[in-house]
Amino acid sequence: MGSNNRCICNHSFDDHEKIVTKKKFSSKCKNCKCKFFAYIPLYPEEIGEYWIPNQPQFKGYKEYRVKCKCKHSWDVHSAERLLSCSQCSCSSFFSNFCCVVCNKFWNDHEVIYELEHERYMSKKPIQQDFMPLNECPEIRNLLYK
Repeated sequence: MGSNNRCICNHSFDDHEKIVTKKKFSSKCKNCKCKFFAYIPLYPEEIGEYWIPNQPQFKGYKEYRVKCKCKHSWDVHSAERLLSCSQCSCSSFFSNFCCVVCNKFWNDHEVIYELEHERYMSKKPIQQDFMPLNECPEIRNLLYK
């Protein structure tokens, strides 16, 4: 997770406390009542919609918002009220997009914190080998220029 990544509460990863011990884990936001960091994609390429920036109606990355199945964007779903939508009766954010790595929906994922040492001891990839889409360098290089 990088410092530029956003939570569904619209605060950055750095705005969330990161307390990891054997008995306690916390990632609540320092700026709002959000209880945990829930990564939200900010670019269409992150969800496999690579053609969107080439569309004439695309207004730029700053205005792009991934959508819920209720057809409203993530930023109208309240992180303080169990992700309920302020525009309709939708009770939570249910993505209408899938992960480009595992092809599952956003709500099927959870953010897990692991220290590099823990990953190393578990023989899991670390550093550059841990980068998303490492097994597909062509796609990874398009996303992470």
